[in-house]
Amino acid sequence: MRIYGENFGELSFIVDKANEILKNSNNKDEYRAEFIYNKEVNGYKVEKEENVIRYTYSTKPALCRAILHSSLTKENIHGEKKITSFGYMMDASRNAVAKVDTVKKLIELLAFAGYDYIGLYIEDTIKVENEPYLGYMRGGYTKEEIKEMVAYGRNFGVEIRPYVQALAHFNQITRYEDYKPIIDIDDILLVGNEKTYMFLENYLKTVIENFDSKVINIGMDEAFQLGYGNYRLENGVRDRRAIMLEHLDKVLAICSKYNVKVQMWSDMFYHIISNSGYNGDIDMESMIEIPDNLELVYWDYYSTDTGRYDKILKSHKTISKNIAFATGAWKWQGIVADNGYSMRSATAAMKAVVENGIEDVVVTGWGDNGGEASQFSNYLSLLFDGNLVYTASMDMEATKILTGFSFDDLLELDRLNYPTGDEATHNNSSKYFLFDDILIGTFQNLMTKEVMEYYKELSNKLESMYQLDNSSFSKMIATYISLAKLLSKKMPLQVKIRELYENGSLKDRREEVYKEIDEVISLVEKLYADLKAQYTSENKGFGLEVQAIRFGGMIQRLKDVREKLENMDTNVIIDELEEKLLPFGYYKEDLRTLNYNMWSHIVSPSVIG
Repeated sequence: MRIYGENFGELSFIVDKANEILKNSNNKDEYRAEFIYNKEVNGYKVEKEENVIRYTYSTKPALCRAILHSSLTKENIHGEKKITSFGYMMDASRNAVAKVDTVKKLIELLAFAGYDYIGLYIEDTIKVENEPYLGYMRGGYTKEEIKEMVAYGRNFGVEIRPYVQALAHFNQITRYEDYKPIIDIDDILLVGNEKTYMFLENYLKTVIENFDSKVINIGMDEAFQLGYGNYRLENGVRDRRAIMLEHLDKVLAICSKYNVKVQMWSDMFYHIISNSGYNGDIDMESMIEIPDNLELVYWDYYSTDTGRYDKILKSHKTISKNIAFATGAWKWQGIVADNGYSMRSATAAMKAVVENGIEDVVVTGWGDNGGEASQFSNYLSLLFDGNLVYTASMDMEATKILTGFSFDDLLELDRLNYPTGDEATHNNSSKYFLFDDILIGTFQNLMTKEVMEYYKELSNKLESMYQLDNSSFSKMIATYISLAKLLSKKMPLQVKIRELYENGSLKDRREEVYKEIDEVISLVEKLYADLKAQYTSENKGFGLEVQAIRFGGMIQRLKDVREKLENMDTNVIIDELEEKLLPFGYYKEDLRTLNYNMWSHIVSPSVIG
């Protein structure tokens, strides 16, 4: 489809970008477009009359969505928003700091899905005057980069919001001597210390002035050891509620100077009172007072039960009238995102969100343990979530127009994490099977014949089903294909080596095993090359060294195993294979539901770091 006309003014940018995107549509109709801004429409309306198409819209993102939606149907459309504000938060603090061009591409993709804002999660990854170690060798965003992203978002009416920290999650700067005086314990700031607030004043001032958003999320989540370290040494034992509120008051006072609306994650209020997080069934109204000038964000993406979300939202509403919600688009569990589970959990959550009148919803895209996944890996669920926010559901054929790949083809990639076929909850088997040591085999008990056959079949299928080019989504899919191929070869080799050793035939079949080790080494090198191409096309270079260490370590380990086999003429004992495998003992041993993401624990029971 193509739209045309004259004197579009500030909408010209959107029209040009829309026509560029709609070249991928099967709809070849052309319409003279008319645009009517009307904030009362609360979303968008599309009306078609012969060769004229009329768009009535309340926001630019609603208009973008309307244009895309109109290419997918011959019918008139009325898509009302069920909430006021809808955004996506991308993690720029777990390595994988997205390039400016990557953020621009996401702005486009999200605008045409109807998103109002993008949040940039920046713990230390921002350049701050007089704080040289913030963002140092981490890819910290400069003022100029932030301004460029903000300006580009403005073309689409997409706001860029800062998501920062003002209490915990400052683990990357705790290594520097300059910051030790303001650390309580772990990665938690020292409450009440004058230097802490000098730092926060400088940090928050820079953040707020660099972004033109009138909303800031100050984090303050997961500070579980608050008050247990240097604070206790200096102040003795105090009620942690008092510590938390004392600090919050000081942070809010800093933010009040800049006329911004302040959000924070709500979990610490629940944790301090119940010690069981959001699962605590308590009367919080009588136990803690939330400042009126603060919006609490309830974050939860661990359930497909609407009742759970409804119960906890109602609990929040007893302590504050200012409540927002955060669901998740799971890309923080390894190379492979989990779009299927993300869609199921968001569907359940959004029912409760709408019923409880929540007006601001953000979809989080964290990057835990190294930011391995593509910045575009969870876009399928982000596009789907747009249908949960607007009353008019857009056909997921839009996926092909926006990405070059169909909804079903992108969803097929989820299968890398579901070797049992049971997708009831989130899983990341592709990561722990990938990094499981070939001799130690922490996860080897889960490598059944059925699982290994599954990955063999999946590898063959993925390799044959995609036509790849040089696009971002193609680079991601190429990485997935290489991962599947490696898993299909590595796991059988791992199981084979132990079986041959235990039956006493490993020494005699070494030549056969050598060839398989060399093949696996080649596949590791291919996977790393594809991951590197994906990573460097999307992100600044910082953080890739972590993946180089992980994959380089895997290659060296495989070479060491080969050397052990070569030395079996003089030493027939291989220590790791003398140990009998125990069942996986970190969590419940159930491959259907096992999600384990810590590389340092996956790769070895020994101390790393």
